[in-house]
Amino acid sequence: MSHRQTMTTEQGLRPRYGASARSARSFPQRGVVLVVVLWVLAILVILTWGLAATVQTEARLVSHLSESARYLESARAGVVVAFRELQDTDLAVVSPFTIPTHLSSEDKGIVLRGGEFKVNIEDESGKLNLNYTTEETLAKLTEDPDLAAAIIDWRDQDDTPASGGAENLYYLGLPDPYLARNNFFRTVDEILLVRGMTSERYYQSILGKPPLANLLTVYSVDENVDRGGQARLNLNDASESDLEERLGDVLNQQEITAIASYRAESSQRRGDESGTAVPGAPTPRQIPGGAEEETSPSSAGSTGGGENRKRFGTVGNLLSVPGLSREKVRKIADRVTTSDEQLVPGRVNINTADEAVLASLPGMDAAISRNFTAYREGEDGPFDDVGEVLELDSITPEVYRQIADLITVGSTAFRITSSGLREESATRETVECVVTMVRSNLRRQSSEGDAAQGSSRPQIIRYYRHRQ
Repeated sequence: MSHRQTMTTEQGLRPRYGASARSARSFPQRGVVLVVVLWVLAILVILTWGLAATVQTEARLVSHLSESARYLESARAGVVVAFRELQDTDLAVVSPFTIPTHLSSEDKGIVLRGGEFKVNIEDESGKLNLNYTTEETLAKLTEDPDLAAAIIDWRDQDDTPASGGAENLYYLGLPDPYLARNNFFRTVDEILLVRGMTSERYYQSILGKPPLANLLTVYSVDENVDRGGQARLNLNDASESDLEERLGDVLNQQEITAIASYRAESSQRRGDESGTAVPGAPTPRQIPGGAEEETSPSSAGSTGGGENRKRFGTVGNLLSVPGLSREKVRKIADRVTTSDEQLVPGRVNINTADEAVLASLPGMDAAISRNFTAYREGEDGPFDDVGEVLELDSITPEVYRQIADLITVGSTAFRITSSGLREESATRETVECVVTMVRSNLRRQSSEGDAAQGSSRPQIIRYYRHRQ
């Protein structure tokens, strides 16, 4: 090989050796670029995934809110249906057999776009009214005299604690201080603020007794009318002619005269059972509003003498009228009263009350309360009027005198709990409210004395809550 060829070959090789060197030097740079690209891609993937997840979450949230809104409307529809059912029901006698305690859109044949509803209707008059129940009755129900005293102290208008009770001095000394209301309870749950009450005691069943939350109310009120919806006759104000007109189909003239004579004897007989305060009736310390409610001459608790003193402190005193039989009292008990009030709060519906509530009433015990439930659930039940309790042998004259003005068989206050839902979904919306209704057959006396038939049944929403 010549020198020229050798040089050419060497020169020809040089460019190839130089390219390889540059390629070797640029390889790390290409690797860095690749890593950067991969990181960018990874970040983009993460961002895309996060965005997709966010969009999906937002979509689910919107779907859930839309679903919740539909279920809420279904729940509200259930409340409206419950209103209509109560409108069409005779509320003079209220028991599980006479009112629709459970409703559903399926049973009513109602098709809703947003799901379905299920409704429970509960009679508030089957419970003890915290604002009108006596201390003795509360002590029997709670089996805790100190708690009963604290409840009374919470609602009375003074700041003097009773024995075992509590007033502002106690509540202001708590780690999170607050004032006692010293007035009516506004809701039942407010009792959780009272000294001695705990969540366990309020919400849980103890020894087979239902939770106190199921036995107490602040909404119960009874219309002071008879089974037919007519205003009752006040025994303390009615003349003999009034007694004859309203009760003449049951009583003879001699029995009517005996009632009038018995009432007139109040100025001559003092301190007997009929002139003292009604056992179990609220006392001035126990009812907010001052002394006028229970110490006026017309009150059951009046103890003054003379003509102002009312002979009939309770309808149960009819059993003490000479010559008036138990059977006659049973027939007229629903037609008469000792109060002029059109609405009487706190009366207990003996057709719906739990045995624990019945047993806590004055003069009552567990055995008598079982007789009540056996009767109302038997072939003769439910109780059609308040006088029918005299069909029970366990109701002695003394017991009847104590409970006659504290019981009823009807109601105007109901708790409606309506849930909107779909069976395949875990989501549900619930509306809870308490409504007071006036019976459609209520007849009130006009100024001329004629009976006027009510043309409508007003609904008063006393309480409303939306919960999931």
